Amino acid sequence: MNDILLSLILGIIQGLTEFLPISSSAHLLLPALIFELRDFGLAFDIAVHAGTLLAVIYYFKREISMMALSTYSNDRTLDEYRKLFAMLIVASIPIVFAGLGLSDYISERIFNLSSIAIANLIFAAILLFAYLRRKENITILEVTTKAALIIGIFQCMALVPG
Repeated sequence: MNDILLSLILGIIQGLTEFLPISSSAHLLLPALIFELRDFGLAFDIAVHAGTLLAVIYYFKREISMMALSTYSNDRTLDEYRKLFAMLIVASIPIVFAGLGLSDYISERIFNLSSIAIANLIFAAILLFAYLRRKENITILEVTTKAALIIGIFQCMALVPG
């Protein structure tokens, strides 16, 4: 399979899997592992994830604009966006440290089909447990500091494909 077609297929896989509670990183590795295709490496993964980030920024452009406005305005009507911005920072702290601390392992692509399958099963069990134990649905503007930190810690698991 030529590189352009494979890149297109992997881009589509990324777009379809990023917002599902499954590992889009694993889905970028699986075709190479299963069909013995070329693995484009971490730089390609970052590029397709950047495309996803652009789509997210576009979708949430209003909320992002309101958060940006809230950082330099004393307008009390923007308090919920100021809080949302703070929670976003809190939720990002764990992944920054995990990414910096584990960058060598991540770039080595040490994962195989077995480790991805095991990670899928473990994370599926965690998601099922969280789903069954949930107490209520809250909006993004109601997230607490504790919840944001827990979300950030669980986001670190995204570094493991699966």
